[in-house]
Amino acid sequence: MRITGICAGAAAGLLLAACATEPNDALQGPYVLVSVNGALVPIVADSSGGTTQWLVSKTLLFDGRGRVTQVLSWRRDSVTTGEAQVTSSEFQYQVRGDSVVIGSLAICPPNSNCLANVPGLISAGRLTLDPDGRREVYHSP
Repeated sequence: MRITGICAGAAAGLLLAACATEPNDALQGPYVLVSVNGALVPIVADSSGGTTQWLVSKTLLFDGRGRVTQVLSWRRDSVTTGEAQVTSSEFQYQVRGDSVVIGSLAICPPNSNCLANVPGLISAGRLTLDPDGRREVYHSP
């Protein structure tokens, strides 16, 4: 009876460990943005007042342990000047089956500085995210 209890406990422990580590292991490494709403990158992100802001590139680097680094490259052009900017931000992510959520993974209180959770789907080296009504498609090189 005791051996059965130990085996059952070990099996439950292995199952729990597999459930705890599997979700984020399913998404690891770089994913590069290739299109937004069907338009290939680089895209015009905003154009007003004689200034055009381009999204030149966006890469998501998943660590396999629930953290993702987003690297954005922008270019701003106007009549008098042009400038480039690269920014980097870190977020959390969680995978369940073929679904992923990227963001703060918590409820953001009013007037707080946190990223809303962005849902997406993973499929054979392809990641699709839907932030703010846009469709972003990423490929893993």
